[in-house]
Amino acid sequence: MTAREVAVRLEREGWVPRPGKGSHTIYRKPGHPIVVLPNHRGYLAPGTLRSICGAAGWEYPPKRRTGVP
Repeated sequence: MTAREVAVRLEREGWVPRPGKGSHTIYRKPGHPIVVLPNHRGYLAPGTLRSICGAAGWEYPPKRRTGVP
């Protein structure tokens, strides 16, 4: 998955990006640990994606929804 795909899913599920600048975006949601998402092009590294999935409460590997940008 790309960082953009992960960001869209996080925001759809109620995660809120913390304001700031830099190459990473920090998402927060009450009752969950923070999720740090790199703003890089291309696909996320498997270990990075696994860590994000664990913090967000998703299964790994995450299932993609077809037809959703």
